[in-house]
This record gives sequence, C-alpha cells and structure tokens, in this order.
Amino acid sequence: MKPNWILPLALLATPSVARAASTFEQDVASEVAVPGGLTARAVARRASTTSHDVSARRAELEAAAAGVDRAVAAYLPRVTLSGRYTRLSDPGDSDAGNIVVAPGSPAGPLPPGAPLVNAPLGFPVLKNQWSFQASLGVPLSDYFTRLGSIHQGARQSHDASEQAVLASERAARAEAAIAYFSWVRARLSVLVATRALEQTRAHLADAKVAEEVGTASHADVLRVKSQVAKAELLVASAKNLSSVSEEQLRVLLGDPADTRYRIGEDPRALPPTLASASARSLWTRALARRPELAALRSAAAARQSAARAERAAYLPRLDGFANYYYQNPNTRAFPQRDRFQSSWDAGLLATWVVSDLPGARAAARSEEARALALDRERRALENRVRLEVTQARQNVLEADAALTTTAEGLSAAEEAHRARRIAFQNGKATSTELLDAETDLTRARFDALGARIDARIARVRLAFAVGDDLDR
Repeated sequence: MKPNWILPLALLATPSVARAASTFEQDVASEVAVPGGLTARAVARRASTTSHDVSARRAELEAAAAGVDRAVAAYLPRVTLSGRYTRLSDPGDSDAGNIVVAPGSPAGPLPPGAPLVNAPLGFPVLKNQWSFQASLGVPLSDYFTRLGSIHQGARQSHDASEQAVLASERAARAEAAIAYFSWVRARLSVLVATRALEQTRAHLADAKVAEEVGTASHADVLRVKSQVAKAELLVASAKNLSSVSEEQLRVLLGDPADTRYRIGEDPRALPPTLASASARSLWTRALARRPELAALRSAAAARQSAARAERAAYLPRLDGFANYYYQNPNTRAFPQRDRFQSSWDAGLLATWVVSDLPGARAAARSEEARALALDRERRALENRVRLEVTQARQNVLEADAALTTTAEGLSAAEEAHRARRIAFQNGKATSTELLDAETDLTRARFDALGARIDARIARVRLAFAVGDDLDR
C-alpha cells in the first residue's frame, strides 16, 4: 500500500484537472449569441410565412374578398344579350279568302261608277326568323331592402377572415418561438450531459489512482465505471433530443433536411415582462387585442346581416325592365316582311311570391341562431382567455423566481462538488459521496438551464395571451 501523501501528486498527472479554467458558463457562452445564428424573432417571422394553416386562412381571406366583390356587383343592373334563329314549318294554305278592291281609285269614298274587282287575300309565310335582343333589369326594391345587408355582411365576413389570418399568424409565431427555445434547451443540454460525462471520467481516473495507492477499492472503481456508462447514455439521449428538436425547426421553417443551425441569441438575457401588471389589466388588454375575439364578433355581425337580407323576402319586389329587339321579321309589325326591323319596350314589374315567406322566415331564424352561437362562442373564448392570461402571468412570476433559486442551487452544487472532490483526492471522502455530489451538480445545471429557458417560454406565452405581436 502506497502512502497517502503520494495520492495528491499522482492526481496531478491525471485528466481530473483538465479544463479547470473552462467553466460551465463559459461553455454556454460559446454556444449562444453566435453572429448570424437563429433568433426567436427570426424563427417566428419565417414560420408565419411557411405555416400551412396560415396559408389556408389566407385562401379563405381571398374567398371573402371575392364575396365582397360579388356583393358590390349585385348593385349593377342586369344586362342580357341574346340571339335566336328559328326555322318554321310550312303551315300550308295561307289564303284568307277574297276581298273587293277598286284598282286605280284613291283612298276614301269611291266615286259613282268606279270599277270594282274581287281579289284574293293572302299573307306571306316567312319560315326563317331571326331575333336579337338586349335586356336591362334593375332590382329597384333590392336597393333598399336587400343588397345593403348583403354587402355589409360580406364586408363583415371579410373582416372576420382578416382577423382569422392574424390569429393564425400569431399562433404560428408563438409555436415557432417555443420550438426555438425548446431546441435551445436541447442544444445546451448536450453541454450539461457532456460536462457530466467529463466529471465522471475524471472521477474514474481519480478512483483508479486511489485504488493504486490503496485508498479506494476495486468495487469503487467498478461503480464509477457504471456511472461513466450512464453518463455516456445521457450524452447520447441529449444529442438525440437535440437532433429531433432541430428537425422540428426545419419542418416549421421549411428548410432542407441538411440545414444546420446555431443559437443566435443569448437565452440568459431576459426581455422585459408584463407580469408586473395586474391580471385584470392584462385581461382587459387581451380582450381588446386578441384577433380571435374580433373574428368571432365580425362573424356574428355577418350572420345578423344575412338574417336581415333574408327578411327582405317578406316584402314585394319591384323591378324595372327595358328590352330592345332587332328582328326579321319583326313580331310587332303586321303584316310580316322579310326584313330586319327594331322595336323596344320598357316597364315595371311588381311581384310578391307569397309561398316564399315561410322559407324566408326559416332562413332568417337560421342565420340569427348562427349569430347567437358565434356570440356565445366568443363569450366562452373570453373566459378561456382570462384563464390563459392569469396562468401565463403566474408562470412568468414562477419562472423568474426559479431563476434565483436554481442559480443559488447551482452555485452551492458547484462548491459542494469542488470540496467533495478535493476531499476524495486527499482520501477524506468516499467515492459514493463524490458520485452524489456529481449527480447533484448535473441536476443543478439542468435545473438552472431549464429555468432560463422556461422564463423565455413563459414570456412568449404571456405575450401571446395578451395579444402582443411576437414579430415586433
């Protein structure tokens, strides 16, 4: 058995003191705030342009815009152009009998002795008929009873679609920002796991030296080897989680599978938070800013406008019309001649389809019921928003409190590990005690890292809950 004073000298030649000058904070600093790296804001901005859900909402917005154009077009008079050719069958004999005429006599009473002639009477049969028509229809009553409500409803539906696009974009940005910080957590967790592996390997080197000098048993060395294997598995799991999180970012951003990212911001730097404000003021702010609520309000108003348009069927319709004809033969000329002639007509048409009243009433009730359902849905969403704001605010406060406690815990764990390792190197602590200190240190590093990421994610969730734009 070697003297105990040989142990400290032997340890100087082992890797147990490697990277003494490199602290865990320095390792973190080297991985974050990389120039040109990804930032949460950049990820959020890109995700709002690549999200399929956002694309779907924008397509719905295009449809709503087309609906507004269609409602405006309904104000225009109805113009119809038509042309027709008809071939008639031969009706046979068109002789209408005989009439008495006075050839060579002027119109008026016949003078005495004027010669009279019995002449046959017949009309020409034109088998080829051509007709060209231009019609103009003006829905006079609809201008006052129906079209205004339809146009207003279309604009309200367009407003609801606009708010739905904003809500979808905000959700995509929030999801992307949370995915970004989750990736940062996974990326930095690899550092924690790597540090834990280095500590355990250093402990194994120390244990082997201690076994040589007789201050540790072979069982102690084997136990430390088991811890090294666990640490290696922890590193592999951390790297796998980092890879999965990075792939999630690629999917959100639409990047190729071989894209690699660097952390472009420092998650340890916390932006200002709204959590200092009261929950009531934040809730009031959310009610005024959340686009989901605005979308439901506009959608309900659109349904009310649709109900007013349906009730317009309760009243008679009044339409103006005008027609211009260019025909061969002209149907209004007698007798018919084989030539094109023009004619026109104009007038007013009043109609009241009484049988449509029950259907119009049912349609109006249906639209009013849908409007009521949307209003109740909005009220339910307001309650959920209130709870969401309260929970998000509380999460920020808890996360900020965890920053302090985990930082203190990490400092204590680092000092405890340092003291326990020195004691082990001098034969005053067991390998088990040092393994416990290493486990506590690794857990404290994970907790401190998690607290920082949780604080950033909590701020994202609170900003989303109160309706702030994450892209600004």
